[in-house]
Amino acid sequence: MTFGVRPEDLVTATNVRNKFKVKIDVVEPLGAETYIYVSTKEGAQLIASVDPHLNLKVGDEIDLSIVIDIRN
Repeated sequence: MTFGVRPEDLVTATNVRNKFKVKIDVVEPLGAETYIYVSTKEGAQLIASVDPHLNLKVGDEIDLSIVIDIRN
């Protein structure tokens, strides 16, 4: 199955069960937000929009989680 996830729906994860580890490949500061380009250990590549105040750098391994908002 293939599905798309918007960068703003990927968040840094701390105390959640549905998290997954990624390695940061690129950090792109954009002022009010920062895009990080990451890879999973399975080889998937993702882009996440994160808080610009996080001190993230290329090579860091972090946990991400997908925000799922189901609206009727």
